[in-house]
Amino acid sequence: MAGETASKLFPFMINHNLELSLDRKSGDWSVNGTHDGFPSYEVMVDGKVIYDFYQGRDRELAGSGDVEVAQ
Repeated sequence: MAGETASKLFPFMINHNLELSLDRKSGDWSVNGTHDGFPSYEVMVDGKVIYDFYQGRDRELAGSGDVEVAQ
């Protein structure tokens, strides 16, 4: 999933580019990709949190995809 969203509160775009994968044999999920350091991000599958990132400062919106995700 990838996206870019504008906010009236901030002059920068909110960017994310994440790939979700499922191992059908084990049932394990993985999350890989990038996102900004602001705001917070949470990915849930069947009500279970598989990725949780608590936001940094709003200045971390500058740039694109500053946080690497490999989980």
